[in-house]
Formats: sequence, structure tokens, C-alpha cells
Amino acid sequence: MPRALFAVGLVFLLLLPGVVWVQGRDVPALEEGELGRTPEPVRAALNGRERLGEAASRLRLDDMPETPKAIAGAPAARATAWVARNRGALAGVEAVLEAPRFQLRPEDLLLDDPAEVRRWRALAALLVVRARLEADDGRRAEALVDFERAARLGHRVEAAEGGALLHGLMGLEMRSLALDGLRDFALEAPLSEPEARELVARLDDLRTGTNTWPRVWAGEYRALRAALVDGWGGDLDAAANWALHPNRTLNRFAAHFDHLARESARPCTQMVIPRMRGEDMTFLRKLRIFLAPNGAGEVLFEVGRPDARRVHERRCLVDTKLGAVQATLAVRAHEARHGALPASLDQLVPDLLPAIPRDAFDGQPLRYAPERRMLWSVGADARDAGGRGPGDPLDPAEPRWRL
Repeated sequence: MPRALFAVGLVFLLLLPGVVWVQGRDVPALEEGELGRTPEPVRAALNGRERLGEAASRLRLDDMPETPKAIAGAPAARATAWVARNRGALAGVEAVLEAPRFQLRPEDLLLDDPAEVRRWRALAALLVVRARLEADDGRRAEALVDFERAARLGHRVEAAEGGALLHGLMGLEMRSLALDGLRDFALEAPLSEPEARELVARLDDLRTGTNTWPRVWAGEYRALRAALVDGWGGDLDAAANWALHPNRTLNRFAAHFDHLARESARPCTQMVIPRMRGEDMTFLRKLRIFLAPNGAGEVLFEVGRPDARRVHERRCLVDTKLGAVQATLAVRAHEARHGALPASLDQLVPDLLPAIPRDAFDGQPLRYAPERRMLWSVGADARDAGGRGPGDPLDPAEPRWRL
């Protein structure tokens, strides 16, 4: 028996260097597929990104708050002064929307200039501010144009060629702010049925496209890859060791973002998104991961990947909000003409709505209760609470809108 144990131990010791060598080696090449493909550059004359940069550079922020929501909610006197001194910048937005293409620069993937980000967001907020001022002055047509411009600007940034997660979220924020303003406008001053019909049709163009978020996740992968490769000194072979396999680590990110790209075409409640590991892991589990081959790479993967579930909940909330705004425009126009809310949203199809707007969380028609003047969504939890959820009406868990 001792001889047998000795023999087994000797074989283990002889094989150990080979096992360590095999397990400690990085994979030979990256497996990025379409994720690593950089879009062909667009000529500056055709690119709305260049025009957006020019418009943003003219902004005079001075005493304006940091967040778009605070800008949009400012008192009328301050808002009037901000709009007056930024007429040139706001005029430039029309050129951004008229450009046939909107492609971000490669350096935009690592946009770490807070001032640049703030300027883009402030432009959309100022359009909403100007629209509110125009509505207060009775200039309804001009107000509607500016609300729509702000929403279209957000849509362009979200769907930008060569964009990443930062731009997708920024575009969602811009769209959401504009839709909130448009909904408030429709509640206070209902449109005529012809006006509502035309605007509802135009808003359909502002839905998230099927290619938008696959493009966002591909851009996020390229941004993350560029940051990691730069941090590793640009030479992946030289950076490889037992604790870090650069190619293997990037392959983990590539597979993850490719999965997110494919899942982003599905309703939120049907998406299969890997859980974020971390807080629920024991210390021993974390230690085992760190000490295993490519342990540092696994840590980078866990730290570097975004919380995709929260991101897609935000996306689905904004797309559902767009449908709710369309329904609000149609319902209020019907009420203004007939003196009562429609008994169901079906009653508005096809005269005011091409179809009942969908709940982006589950893909079903938005829920509607005329007796309670309420529209609602099942929300991220996929449970229909009848529009009676607690807390914030725009909480992704149970979004609802008063009519």
C-alpha cells in the first residue's frame, strides 16, 4: 500500500508541471465575431455627430443645473433666460436631425469628458424647456415641434452607429424627458383628433429599432476591449500569465455581449440575462476563482460587465412610456371631441391609433381602465397589479399613467 501511494504521488508530481502549463496558457486568438467589427467611417458632411458637436459647443451653461431633469423643471424666469442665450445652440439641433447619418467617432466610445456629456444632455433638456415656455404662451404648434425634436435627438443618440452603453442610456434619458413633457402637454391641452393622429404616427418612428441595442452592446464590447488592451500595454501575449489570460478574458466578454445583443430583441420579461455574481458569493468561492487559472481575468469580467437587467428595464420602460404617450394623445383627443373617455383602446383603432400600443415588458397591449382614468404596464416583475402598485408611478416594477 505505501508503495502504491508513493507511485501515485510520484505520477502526480511528474504530471503537475504539464497540467500547470496547459491550464496556465492563454487561448491563441480572440473569438469576437461581428462584435469586433468597427463601422465604416461616414463623411463629416453627412454625419449628424459633427453637427451635434458644433451645436453643443455653442451652449452657455453658466448657472444651469447639472441634470436634464432639473433644467426641464426650472422656474419660467430662469428657463426663459437660458433659452434666450442659447438660441444659436438650439438652432443647430435641426441640422443634427436633418443629417442622413449619425455615427460616433472611435474616441466617443471612451467619452470621459463630463463637460461634453453634460452639453449633449443639456441640449435635449433646453428643447423641452423651450417647448414648455411655448405651450405656456399658447404657441401649441411650436411646442409640439420642440417636444418632438427633443425626442428625436434622443432617438438618434441612442441608435447611433458606433455608439456604446453610455450613448444608449443618454439617448433613453433624452427620449424619456421629451415624452414626459409631451404627455403633460396632452393632459393640459388636448390635441384635436387630426393633430393627435398625425403625431401618433410620427412617434412610431421613435421606437427602439431591432438593431439598436445589438449595436449598443457591440459598441460597449469594443469600448471595454480598448480600455483593457490599453491597460495591458497593447501586447496581449506579453501580458499573459497564470492569473491573467487576456484573450480568454476578452472571449468571456465577447460571448457575454453577444448573448445580450441577441436577447435585446425580446420583450423584457422574456429575456434570459445572466445573474450578476458578487454579493451572494462566499469568501471561499471568491478565493477559489481568484486562485484558479485566469483568476484575475474572471475578476475583471465580474467587475467590468454592466448590470444588463437594469439597463433593459430602463429601455423597456421608455418604450412603454412612448406607447403610453401615444395612447394618452388619442384618448384625450377623443374625450375632447366626444365628452367622455373611450370604453376601450380598441375604439380608437384605426382612426387615432394604428394599433393598441404594446407593453414593451411583455409584448402585450397596454392595460387601460377608463373608469379609473388609468393606463398601466405589467412592469419588470411581469405581474399585473391592475395599475395599483405602490411607490413611484414610473417605477419599472409597476409603471402607470393617469389620464
